[in-house]
Amino acid sequence: MSYFEQRGLNEETIKTFSLGYCDTSGYTTIPEVSSFIDIRFYHSALFPIYDLYGKAISVSARPLSKNPL
Repeated sequence: MSYFEQRGLNEETIKTFSLGYCDTSGYTTIPEVSSFIDIRFYHSALFPIYDLYGKAISVSARPLSKNPL
């Protein structure tokens, strides 16, 4: 079960808002935000931020552990 599913979000909601994950190697499940990823986002849930035209302009993250690395 994913981080988002544990919090009651279904697959449709996860896809609608492009919610994702970044593992400890820097791989992200959201390709359009990969240019924003650095070590601060490793092992985190990702929340992309889009402009009015639907382009990813930033990303917010929530660490999934206190010591991700």
